[in-house]
Amino acid sequence: MGKIKTLAWVLYEGEKNNHEESPVKKEVISFEVVTGKEVLAEPIYGGWEANMTHALQRKPLDVCRKRGESKVVLGNSGVVRVIKTGPGVTRVKEGDLCVFFGFSPTNRVNCLGYVDTFFAFGYDEPGTIGMLAKQTKLVEHQLFPIPRDSKIPLHQWPILSVRFATAWSNWKVASGCFRVQVSMEEYPSPYVVGWGGGAALGELLLAKEQSYKVAMTASTDKRLEYLKNLGITPVDRRAFPGLNYDPVKYESDREYRKKYLASLRIFRNVIDEITQGEDVSIFIENIGLVVYPATLRVLGRPGVIATSGWKEGMNLHINRALECHCRHIHVFTHGFGLAEARECFDYTNQNNWIPGDNTPIYDWEDIPQLAHDFANGKIDSYFPTFQVNPI
Repeated sequence: MGKIKTLAWVLYEGEKNNHEESPVKKEVISFEVVTGKEVLAEPIYGGWEANMTHALQRKPLDVCRKRGESKVVLGNSGVVRVIKTGPGVTRVKEGDLCVFFGFSPTNRVNCLGYVDTFFAFGYDEPGTIGMLAKQTKLVEHQLFPIPRDSKIPLHQWPILSVRFATAWSNWKVASGCFRVQVSMEEYPSPYVVGWGGGAALGELLLAKEQSYKVAMTASTDKRLEYLKNLGITPVDRRAFPGLNYDPVKYESDREYRKKYLASLRIFRNVIDEITQGEDVSIFIENIGLVVYPATLRVLGRPGVIATSGWKEGMNLHINRALECHCRHIHVFTHGFGLAEARECFDYTNQNNWIPGDNTPIYDWEDIPQLAHDFANGKIDSYFPTFQVNPI
């Protein structure tokens, strides 16, 4: 029957790509035709996720080597058009425009619907072809058809694939944990704060709809203005530049410790002003060790610290006695379950959860430029987007 051939932006294994000006190379790839419950799809829009930059920088790993492949095609968020379906497909049909959710194509989930593997489609999942290809092969359980009467622009739907689906799952657990301890009647409008990022933004928008008072940090004027327009209190991260905790320096470098403690006091005062002296009930913290002590310093009693990522450090040290005394609940989630994907998809359709964003959409030919701009902090949008095929 032959193979399907298509154009893609390809990342090669480390040492084979060091001479390239661009971290990805445009070339023709091939893969087997669809069978069973598989779907041939063409990406329309893709979202540039942080893990794509991690892969290009080969931090914390070289995904090619981890997959045991000489080259990979990245991209695990997007909107696709169904081109052809295998004989076992029932939930989508040719011509459907669908949100792509990056569940494992082999559906490796446990009995409760959560992934039973740490692999990510279009990243370190072997054999997967991400959104940086003109065509790719998916499985029907990864696709959710977008209603034809949807009010959400097509280019904004990739936001749901990773960041907002992750936000949905994390917020559901975090808010549930807080409400187990404090009822709506006791405290109808608690304070929720988030360190900047797309997933944190999604959670704060959910919190706002549930009558929580919300605030979020950002480091650029455009992002601060964007948050304000969404009804989220902006917190200028630049006001406390020394708030990057390093336990070794804290113990050994007196000047560093002095600057850190000064920034910590400013941060504490800023949060106190926002909350009018009340502590934060839920803090969305997807950064890691560098902000972790400061986060705990402003977290209330009781309080919830929730994370679904680890941008700046995977390992944490806590004082268990103090956390018990403060009745702090630590929520750790990663990704989302099959049922949660359906929940957040339906909620988005009904409530237009995805916020408007004026970010420019990068063309297919400009993918290397997008990679460069994202890595160098030149994109103000939380949701950089690229177009692969015409609508």
